Amino acid sequence: MSSFGGINLTNRGRALQLKAQAGTQIKYTRISVGDGQLGGRSPLDLNALISEKKSLAINKCKLQLDGTAVVGAVLSNQDVQAGFYWREVGVYALDPDAGEILFCYANGGTTAEYIPATGGPEVVEKQIDIVTIVGNATNVTAVLDKSLLFASAQDLQAHVGDKSNPHGVTAAQVCAIPEAMRGEPGGVAALDEDGLLIPDQFPPPSAYGALPAGVWNQSVRIDPAYEMSSDTRSVSVTNGTNGLISGVTVTDPTSNNATVAANSLAYGSNGLVSKVTTTVGAHKKTVTINYGSNGLFSGLTKTFV
Repeated sequence: MSSFGGINLTNRGRALQLKAQAGTQIKYTRISVGDGQLGGRSPLDLNALISEKKSLAINKCKLQLDGTAVVGAVLSNQDVQAGFYWREVGVYALDPDAGEILFCYANGGTTAEYIPATGGPEVVEKQIDIVTIVGNATNVTAVLDKSLLFASAQDLQAHVGDKSNPHGVTAAQVCAIPEAMRGEPGGVAALDEDGLLIPDQFPPPSAYGALPAGVWNQSVRIDPAYEMSSDTRSVSVTNGTNGLISGVTVTDPTSNNATVAANSLAYGSNGLVSKVTTTVGAHKKTVTINYGSNGLFSGLTKTFV
């Protein structure tokens, strides 16, 4: 990259800077690059680049606390038809009395960087930031090309760390339930001081067919209207000589404990269930579980009577 060693206010730039101390606006218009050589000329007297090669739209203008402003643009060789040595750079501003002036200028001399023409193997695209002197002027602006604006890494990190909802996102936009609906029907459940749900927000167990505490051997009946009946059916379990469940019987206490359904389980020599028989009234279903010579499951055989 070209080494400029510092940028100087031109005589016209200094005159505008003095006006700015009295309240005149400094409005940057563009940045320009070229390959001109000073050849003994004073940069203070210039009002244009010696040999301008490309004019750049400004994409950054930031007033600093130390009496300077940072003005930036993107230098690209995308539309450069003939390569050149980037030797000079200047910032232009609008003077209310003199029109557009060369506000500040720098020349890199022999340290010029070559910018190749477009279409070749080398692609050039770099951000140029120039620090200009504005003194105590506070009215500093620029003509910005919004298509070239992008956030710096520092700007992005600052935005990510901003927890003050900078975009003003509302609860409705993210489908959040309003605080006023806490503990309300259709809202969100309220929690106690231990972070647990408050019990009185639940319907009673009977509303969804839950068995009373301590009761495990009863099943819920469904009446013809597909509603839970007030009575229950008892479930009894028997174990075989191997200590495993061998039978499950369901009885109806409203019919003198008549058997409603019975299941019996048989075990094979491998210790696994080999047959399940279910009897409901006069009907019986038998499921035989088959195992192969390797002791693994191989299929089912079902019979209905």
